[in-house]
Amino acid sequence: MDIYVLPDYKAKEFVAFCEVLQIKKNTTVEKMLESGFTNFYKPHLYFSRRLKQPDNYNVSFGIIVSKKTKKILSFEILDENFCQPCFCTDNDLKQVKNIVDELIKKGILERSEDLC
Repeated sequence: MDIYVLPDYKAKEFVAFCEVLQIKKNTTVEKMLESGFTNFYKPHLYFSRRLKQPDNYNVSFGIIVSKKTKKILSFEILDENFCQPCFCTDNDLKQVKNIVDELIKKGILERSEDLC
């Protein structure tokens, strides 16, 4: 699994948070699509949410999943203006955790029991 975020004091916490996440067993592609994933590139499912910034800067959180294996390929915090990884702030991390909690409640993601 790849994790794209620029290194800073919150990057390690973002990486540690993401490393224990996985797609819940028996989750269907249809359920993922209903929960906000897209499938424009057929081999992958992609989830993206904009993170609110105090200065209205365009930053997003994304997850890329293999459609065939349902394994998470990457997590990312991207600067949408340059399509590049960017720094993870306290505010970003809080929003990412809320987004992940929503996906856990919907039965899409779970925390890997062997890593917790």
